Amino acid sequence: MLGDAGGALYVISSGKAGFDVSAGFASNGFGEHSPGRYSMLAALVCEVVMTMMFLIVILPAPPINAHRPASRRSRSACA
Repeated sequence: MLGDAGGALYVISSGKAGFDVSAGFASNGFGEHSPGRYSMLAALVCEVVMTMMFLIVILPAPPINAHRPASRRSRSACA
């Protein structure tokens, strides 16, 4: 079975009529290195927006060793 992210991308993309792996499947870049020939400005804006969304999701998450109130600790920690 396809057990990785590349396999998942392939399955999703191959659902489109006219899909061709050799036409720049999962490529990254701008200008002539982009399958859609996106400009550098478009690539930069996409990168900034996607990074901002990533940080908005990740930064509020507490660290693994964050202090927890006593009522939320496991019983084995109190014994």
